[in-house]
Amino acid sequence: ADGRVPLIVILPSAGDVEYRAEGHADENIALTKHFEEEGYRYLNFLDSLEEFHKDNLSAKSVFVRTHLNGASNKLLAEEIIEAISL
Repeated sequence: ADGRVPLIVILPSAGDVEYRAEGHADENIALTKHFEEEGYRYLNFLDSLEEFHKDNLSAKSVFVRTHLNGASNKLLAEEIIEAISL
């Protein structure tokens, strides 16, 4: 069509962040595998958060109530810009 390619962004919940912080594998593995098989571009923001926070990943370090905090919003914007600039 017009050459545009969508970017799918997977945003984690506080529960997803805590689950990953406890050392569990990503619950979106089947979904991201499907995206890869279909050639879809995606950003799993939980991976970015884990890399950014290293050993300090927690819902408190990412969210204010149920919303991403300022630092998390900034990281998300930077990751999206990087992903669509490729």
